Amino acid sequence: MLDKKVFPHFYILGWYSTGSDAQESDMHIHRALMDINESPLYVLLNPAINPTQKDLPVTIYESEVITSAEFHPAHCNMLAYSSSKGSIRLIDLRQSALCDSHAKLQVFYHF
Repeated sequence: MLDKKVFPHFYILGWYSTGSDAQESDMHIHRALMDINESPLYVLLNPAINPTQKDLPVTIYESEVITSAEFHPAHCNMLAYSSSKGSIRLIDLRQSALCDSHAKLQVFYHF
């Protein structure tokens, strides 16, 4: 991180750009800065002159990270077991469910 070598006591709060609205491409830069700061600020400076506007043409955006987790049922058709010799075997139960052949064994790990 070059910024920490040049300015060791500075902390990056965010970044800025110019334009009238935030663009989808701005999110790429914002996500890259999230490696440095968990929630960087994005300051959008509007260069368009509006004589009736009383406030500064500045919009500040704050990122909000929303995460969710859902459980979905998994259909498991595999069985793993170990023998006294130290090998671990995996059985595909779908093949044995057909009742026309035995289960296929695959050796995963052997001491």
